[in-house]
Amino acid sequence: MDEFELARIGQEGIRDLPSLVEAARWCWGQSENTGDARYASLGRAFDAIVAAFDDQGLPMATVDKLNGVLREQLTEVLSADPPDRAVRLAARLREDIQDIIEHMDEDF
Repeated sequence: MDEFELARIGQEGIRDLPSLVEAARWCWGQSENTGDARYASLGRAFDAIVAAFDDQGLPMATVDKLNGVLREQLTEVLSADPPDRAVRLAARLREDIQDIIEHMDEDF
């Protein structure tokens, strides 16, 4: 995983669970290695998707919603500068993902 692969998730959406697990791990490592907090927020966001998938699977309507926010926001998060703006954008993406997951029962 690298930033290019992460950007691909922002363009193509969720492909499979292993790629999300790898993205979460990479983001956590990137946050620790660089001190860039946007990656911590992204790691939390990907972890939330993985946990929801592990718990009960994800309905297609939820996947579509998640893909929508990833496509809409992830590229901007990755390219944002200065870092404080990037962190705010990443936090908003994480919050949007968590909101979708919290309401996914409506999609079953």
